[in-house]
Amino acid sequence: MQKVQLESFDDDTVQEAHTPEGYEQGFAEGYAEGLAAAKSVHATLQQEFVQNIADLEFKYQEVRGELTRSLGPLFDILCNKLFPHLVEEGFASQIAHILLQTAAQNPALEFTLAIHPEQYDAVTSALEASSINVALTSDPELTKNEAWVRCGQDAQHVDLDHMLNDIRLILSAVDFIEMRTTPHG
Repeated sequence: MQKVQLESFDDDTVQEAHTPEGYEQGFAEGYAEGLAAAKSVHATLQQEFVQNIADLEFKYQEVRGELTRSLGPLFDILCNKLFPHLVEEGFASQIAHILLQTAAQNPALEFTLAIHPEQYDAVTSALEASSINVALTSDPELTKNEAWVRCGQDAQHVDLDHMLNDIRLILSAVDFIEMRTTPHG
């Protein structure tokens, strides 16, 4: 019977694999080229990312400018036409509503109402339908859409002209400055 010889793995019996000539140099050159290519791609991606962020920021400013420019005429119509018309049409009914609410809480109270002379007829006709006891006085010192409602020791000031001016002031604070004048090419 034959003896089976097993391979020896001792350090002195293992032969080192022989690397072909130029392998180390080729490996180093390939590694350097790969590293350079990766750095180039990284730099390109980083530049593209920065440019995309800049483009997004620019587009945001452009859209914001377009939006505020397009809202300008709307705000102008609201402040100079619609709101004044609504105040003119609704002043007398608003005063009547305030009086009715206060009278519902305490019907025994007597009211004193001071309004501008131009509003006297409109407020009188709005109050005729209610059964509220109101002493109505004209005060030329008040603005056209201003009133003082006094009830016992309490008083309520209604000044829709001042409110309109506040709305105009707030809406005029919106920045309508055009951020960019030439289209992106």
